[in-house]
Amino acid sequence: MMARASHALLRAVGYSALLSLLAFVARPLEAQTTGATAPRHVVVGGIDLTGVGHDVGSPTAPVVMVNFSDFGCPYCASFSRETYPALAREFIATGQVFYKYVPIGLGTFFNGKQAARASECAAEQGKFWPMHERLYARQRDWTHMLRALPLFQEEAQRVGLDSAAFTRCYETRVTDRRTEGASIVAKRLRLRATPLFYIDGRAVEGALPLPQFQSLLRTLTREKTR
Repeated sequence: MMARASHALLRAVGYSALLSLLAFVARPLEAQTTGATAPRHVVVGGIDLTGVGHDVGSPTAPVVMVNFSDFGCPYCASFSRETYPALAREFIATGQVFYKYVPIGLGTFFNGKQAARASECAAEQGKFWPMHERLYARQRDWTHMLRALPLFQEEAQRVGLDSAAFTRCYETRVTDRRTEGASIVAKRLRLRATPLFYIDGRAVEGALPLPQFQSLLRTLTREKTR
């Protein structure tokens, strides 16, 4: 009954409208109450991703890069740990690329949804990016645990979170709507594997080698800043 009602709602309001509603209602509290500038308007495949996921970079950057990733995905971890830092230094820190990371959980990887929940609970305390880094660093550990919460709690303490608030957030699943909304979008975009990137609207599947990302981004930034 619940599933039929959910599909009826999706048909009635449309996926894009529903996602926008989920994004606003379930955004981290700090994102709802602070921040003088409006979020960057981002549309991919006709779906409005404004305010969805976690953003870094100048809102006026000429190039937009969106990354749909699952914390349990080994290739996502490889990109995050080996490729992203170099791209961040060359393109994001210099104002050339606006980067949006959208955590999803399609059930492909063991404890992947739970890790996404841990990241969103960290976001509730303004610590998404430090937790993002730690989750990928410990991926081989928590993907083999029957119960990953103790490890997530350990990493929450490491990045300076209020442990009680983090555990309460995790156990009540109050942030799951964000991940569920993002996963709906991923399915609408016919995501087949992670990571899936959209660079200025162009789909790029998989964690390409660093030189290929650099070549593509350099070409796009040159074209946009002529």
